[in-house]
Amino acid sequence: MQIQMMKNEGFSKRHVADKQGLNFRTVAKYWDMTPEEIDQILNRERRRNLSLYEGVVTDWLKKHPDMSASQILDWLKEHYQVSVPERTARRFGEGMRKKYSIPKVKGQERQFAALEDPPMGQQMQVDLGVAHVFDFESRNYRGASFAWHASCPIPVTNGANGTSGRWHPGSSWMHWTIALSI
Repeated sequence: MQIQMMKNEGFSKRHVADKQGLNFRTVAKYWDMTPEEIDQILNRERRRNLSLYEGVVTDWLKKHPDMSASQILDWLKEHYQVSVPERTARRFGEGMRKKYSIPKVKGQERQFAALEDPPMGQQMQVDLGVAHVFDFESRNYRGASFAWHASCPIPVTNGANGTSGRWHPGSSWMHWTIALSI
């Protein structure tokens, strides 16, 4: 192993870590090991965290082929108090799908749709905010702001007569802001 060879050449742990692109703790872990110990660690069979639940997850995936990795994780937490990262659950689910040839089926379409813009004068956007302001004497003031934007039609003018009774097709926004000192 490279760590042992560089150690025998007189390099420090930090220098080995930098040269090999390894974490310092990884180098420190292998620093005093014999080659046999290193081979034993590197060649051992790792037990997967979720391998105990392979049958259960496979059954879930067969019954619910549209099941997501986050749902698998939620069910494992709920039924078996499992605590693993979501990435682990995602990889485990993908592995089970591949091993047992369970294709990922797309679930139902979401039941939402974009709404058409309401007519002029029937929509509004409201924004709230808080700001902390300091003055020169290091006093802290907190201010709240409340702003709203409302759409309103713009009348089309025809010169000297004023308005023509038609409305401009583009939208215009009227804007009001109220600032309160708290």
